[in-house]
Amino acid sequence: MYKARVLMYFETDLHTHDPLILDLFVMKCFADAESSAQWGTMKTSPPWSSHKRATVAVFQLPAKQVSQAIAGNGHKSQMTHAKCPLALFKGISLSIDLHFESFLSSQKSFKSHLGGYNLPASPLGRPRRTGTYQKKSGSVTLILTEQPENASSPSYGNQGQVNGVIVLEKRDVVSEVYVKLEGEMNLVIPDQGAHTMVLFEEEQLLWKTSNQSNSTSTLEICPSQIPFSCRFPETFMSPMAQDQLLPLPPSLDVFYPGSLLTHIKYRLKIKVVQVRRRQGSAQSVLGFLGRLGLENFKILNVPIDYLPHTRPPYSIHHLICDPLSVPGFLSDLKRSPDEWVQSISSIKSSREDIAPCVDCHLFIPSIKIFSLADTIPFHIILTGPIRSLQEFVPSSYLPSPSPSARRNSSRSATAQKCSESVIYIYILRQICAKINNGESSAEGTGVRAVRNIIIGHGVVREVPPSIDDDLGRGDEGILKWEGELSIITGSLTSNLGTFDAGGICLRDFIVLRVKPLKSRMQTSRSYLQYHEVAVGIRLVTDEATSAGADTF
Repeated sequence: MYKARVLMYFETDLHTHDPLILDLFVMKCFADAESSAQWGTMKTSPPWSSHKRATVAVFQLPAKQVSQAIAGNGHKSQMTHAKCPLALFKGISLSIDLHFESFLSSQKSFKSHLGGYNLPASPLGRPRRTGTYQKKSGSVTLILTEQPENASSPSYGNQGQVNGVIVLEKRDVVSEVYVKLEGEMNLVIPDQGAHTMVLFEEEQLLWKTSNQSNSTSTLEICPSQIPFSCRFPETFMSPMAQDQLLPLPPSLDVFYPGSLLTHIKYRLKIKVVQVRRRQGSAQSVLGFLGRLGLENFKILNVPIDYLPHTRPPYSIHHLICDPLSVPGFLSDLKRSPDEWVQSISSIKSSREDIAPCVDCHLFIPSIKIFSLADTIPFHIILTGPIRSLQEFVPSSYLPSPSPSARRNSSRSATAQKCSESVIYIYILRQICAKINNGESSAEGTGVRAVRNIIIGHGVVREVPPSIDDDLGRGDEGILKWEGELSIITGSLTSNLGTFDAGGICLRDFIVLRVKPLKSRMQTSRSYLQYHEVAVGIRLVTDEATSAGADTF
């Protein structure tokens, strides 16, 4: 059995058509499809959501019917529902994208370690690529279709289908033609060890001479063009992760001289077996030479970029800070607490009798799964005694340090402009590599290497005081900041999402650094200590879309 995922897009004005009518329309379309013998058994998963102008249905079909559809129109078929039997449905049209995939390997998402979300693959409606990639070596030419225009190297996404043609010259000496798609992981930790692991291999014999005659005049000639098709697998088995099935990782090339070398590489190998033929020789002679290992091999290796696409379950655009919004963030937090996750930590003090500890609150969207193109909002709040909070405000902006003035200045102090060095927030990526000792793959064993790189920076703004800032205690105050984080375009690995491939993984964190200023009570450093807090997040390649982002 195969499974077909059907993505249905509505073309209608939602202001003129009631959502209930759209639901009825979808039900009618599904009923028509289910009653047709060509579709077999139909299941909808999950229930459609017509107000989002898209829905998904899942059909289980016999392999024979799928093969006929593929042969007729490739692996993707497009249909349009143009006629609606009921007058109620006038003005509503529907386009359907139908994708066929193996029923046993059709799971398009993997479990997030941050909150348990199933991350959907990138939208099914990606524009079809029409370019080609060509490479020639001697008498062998490889042409790959469905590539970006003017691509310097071929690239593929989730379970990408590699379609191409091998063009051969000197066909009369060709005895066999093979194509092989393979992936490999390489780890090198200097002075510690190295490890190479094959992620997968898929080899096909495309053509082999079948002539049994001894006459050279009747030898079978290889075709001038040989088409082929192979596919990237969805998962691989990692001995570095106790033989777990892990999602196939993206291409990666990282080199830190003297500390770490990591590669995840994919390539397509074309192998053409040729046998030199002498005048008057017979096919039996060719076979004899082949058994002696006197065959001539033509090898064509093509590196391939593999970049699987995933996206968040939903968008966070509605959470982006509006500096002019009224009321403030604390009021919004009370109305929708599920939208944010809070990380609470304490800024320690070396002299609590002079400068007591300060509580640090970092708020980020609770989903913790963000696109590389997202602007990630955040809020930072420091609460504690005013005498401690003063160490985060330049002295030129502080009121008189007299006790009476301090009691009356909790709000005015929060409005003062803070030094840019007080708050620093950024996105940290860890490139982690592990080489097991011997044959052991137990957790915690082996040699590890970690490199940290900053791939995103935050823009921080001070927030003026509001009515929400009243803590009810005259000696307590509050300082607030807000802002947005974004990925640095062009930084190392900035085109890759978070992943774990056993031996190699990319982990991402939002890191907040709080650096108190020099205390006004002394001439040296602050009594409050330097503070850092990290929150794990997951980065994915694509933005959440309104059409189908949370329906898979």
